[in-house]
Amino acid sequence: MRPVHKLWRRAAPREDGDVRATVLAATPLHGVGRVPLVTPHGVLTVGYDDQAKTFDYRLTSDDHEERWRRSFPMGSYAQSIYNPETDELCVPNSFTKYTALDPHDGRVRWEADLGSRIRSTAIAVGDRYIIFIGNHVLEFGADGVTELAVLPGSIFFGKPVASSERLYSLAGLRRGEKTSLAIVCFERSSAQICWATSIGRDYVVASDTAGPGLDDVNGLVVAGTSDGHAVAVDVDTGVIRWKTELPDRGVAVRSAPGVADGIVAVGTLEGALHLLRSVDGSILRSSEVDPLGIWSTPAIHEGSIYVHGGAWLSRRSIADLSVDWEVPIGFNAYSAPIIAEADRVLICGGDPPADGYLVSVSLTDTEAPVRVESKYVTGIDRDFLRVEYQTDAPADEIDLDLRHFGRTGHERMLRNGPGSYYWAGEVDQGKRYAEVAILGRLYSGTDRRVLTFVVDTGTMQRPEAPQARTLGDAELPAPAESRANSGGPVLAAVLASHGKSIEPSRAEEAAQYMRAQGIDPHHIWRGGSARIIASSSLPLPEMQGRTTTRSDVISVLEEWEKGGRDDA
Repeated sequence: MRPVHKLWRRAAPREDGDVRATVLAATPLHGVGRVPLVTPHGVLTVGYDDQAKTFDYRLTSDDHEERWRRSFPMGSYAQSIYNPETDELCVPNSFTKYTALDPHDGRVRWEADLGSRIRSTAIAVGDRYIIFIGNHVLEFGADGVTELAVLPGSIFFGKPVASSERLYSLAGLRRGEKTSLAIVCFERSSAQICWATSIGRDYVVASDTAGPGLDDVNGLVVAGTSDGHAVAVDVDTGVIRWKTELPDRGVAVRSAPGVADGIVAVGTLEGALHLLRSVDGSILRSSEVDPLGIWSTPAIHEGSIYVHGGAWLSRRSIADLSVDWEVPIGFNAYSAPIIAEADRVLICGGDPPADGYLVSVSLTDTEAPVRVESKYVTGIDRDFLRVEYQTDAPADEIDLDLRHFGRTGHERMLRNGPGSYYWAGEVDQGKRYAEVAILGRLYSGTDRRVLTFVVDTGTMQRPEAPQARTLGDAELPAPAESRANSGGPVLAAVLASHGKSIEPSRAEEAAQYMRAQGIDPHHIWRGGSARIIASSSLPLPEMQGRTTTRSDVISVLEEWEKGGRDDA
């Protein structure tokens, strides 16, 4: 039996004492969900059923009770939308379709096949919808599909934004041998593309949360680039008003910026959060959030910014980016925090491939400090897990949702003294994850709260690290100019999160090897690849008491490739 893996994490201390966010509810989902959609009828979430290869749409009430569920084949990169004009939900279906659902019962009203893979979210305009798809702009609805405009040599992606009669989308442009990222303006009244402004070299047809941000006050459309810049263009003319190189020196931005209150919030793939002045692009302040990257749009609300980095949702002060609290929700790159009714934040989270949650966190309530400890021991046939919870506040009962460890479901924690509780038992080795957020329920009288635990299932003791980051993980230095956007720091962070160190130069070489194989190193923490890199069946040299070399990492990647790269 290998050594115990032990992880302690707690929120950062504040001047007025140590606090935790209050998690109000956590609804289980299939897979990891996309951005939750708040509607007058409830909250729509989408999870992935990997076995059935379906999108699993569910509408839940404000108190997280399921109202209905419907599944469609998976395939697109778009988000769901609610159209108040027609009181319907329009959801992606397979690779090429949008399907309109009745929000009361999930019944299909109509569907439109758009003829090309959907990589961009539609926008509701009256009783119809406009979508940027392939190199076309289409309008569709219950009565069919109409082509509005074409931009040759382009491919649209991300979630567009709208201002009056104009819509703005990201696109990749190819002109001869040159490629660039562009912001494109389409005017609905004239059915014409008004302008297409290149804002950066190269592009990546990116995720559900990619796209531009809109600053109506200053008349700007803002976006991040794959070469490490934030750029603002004039909404009317497309002229670049400012272009700011971010301190990460070339690290890509893959999500739409958050824009509010004269501030542009930009997150990078190597985990830095930057706040810029919207009017001129000057950098106000920056902070490292998580070395595993920020993949979704930060939310700005009443002097705070909510950002998802790595496995954690955090609330930070806009004034200095200090941390108020952090909540473990699991690895879910494409779910952005959504402010709902000004008193809670909703976000989907979980750990691939099979578990996910819709998590609701209070914006007004906080908890007294608690201590959570998890211990994970790997065995030959079964692994062993122990979770401990200590608090000054008494509880009548606490149970944990352990289905994702191969257990039968909610299991009760045992009392181990005043304010002290624990659960211990065997867990399924096949359910081992790189890192897992466990959700529990605490009952005390008529009060019911949701608790969050983190279990790191790496097979080595995590090394002691300076407490530079809020959660005690090793903080990565800013990449040197020659290493910018390479993915080497992310590869090193993945290994470090499992108690394995690698020299920066070796990490860079391994990252370059991965790129030559068509693998983006920024993706390796997602899906099964991070687990395989840290798996006991493919031991890295630290398990044998020596330093990792480039060939060691490459051998792991080669073994991974033999099994396919679907979970990259």
